[in-house]
Amino acid sequence: MSRHVYTEEERKFLEAFIPGHMRKEIREAFNNRFGCNISVGAVKAYMAHHKIRNGIVKVFPKGHTPANKGKKMADSKTRKPVGTEYVGPNGYIKIKIAEPDKWVPKQRYIWEKINGPVPDGYVVAFRDNNNQNMDINNLMLISKAERLVMNQFYNKCPGELKDTALLLADLRIATGKRRKEIKNENH
Repeated sequence: MSRHVYTEEERKFLEAFIPGHMRKEIREAFNNRFGCNISVGAVKAYMAHHKIRNGIVKVFPKGHTPANKGKKMADSKTRKPVGTEYVGPNGYIKIKIAEPDKWVPKQRYIWEKINGPVPDGYVVAFRDNNNQNMDINNLMLISKAERLVMNQFYNKCPGELKDTALLLADLRIATGKRRKEIKNENH
C-alpha cells in the first residue's frame, strides 16, 4: 500500500476535524469527503507526525463505578486447573498449586512434600544438572550463595561429583567471608 500524500485542503480538513473525534470517525469522514481509502493507522501516523491530539481521554474519571463491579467473572477458557504443569522457556517445569495462578518450580514442590518448606535463602537444585529429573534423590537443598558459586565454577560438574563441588563451593564462600573480615579489621 502506498503512502498518501496530503494536499493542503486535506491537511486543513484534518487539523479542523481531528479535535473531538475518534480515529475511526476521522478516517470515515476523510475518506467520504476526499474519495480516498486511508486507514486508521494512517490517521494515527498523521496525528503523531503533526503532533495533533484529538483531546479524547480513554480513561474512566475518578469515582467512576465499573459496570461489572461486584459481579463474579466467569472462568476464562485459558485458566488452568490446580496441578497443571508447564515447561518454561528455560526448561524448568512449573506446577500450579493454588488459585489464582500460584505457580512454583516443580522441584521445590516435590522437595517440600517430602522434606517440608524450603528455608529462606535456599533453593532446590538438580544433582545431575537435568532440570527434568524430578527423582527426590536427584534433588538437593543448597543456599543461594552455594548456587551462585556452583553456577560460576562447577556448573558442568557431573552428578557423582556434586557433593565434592558443594564442599569446594562452601570453601570458596568461607574464604571470601574471612577475607572481608580481615579487610574490615585492617581499616
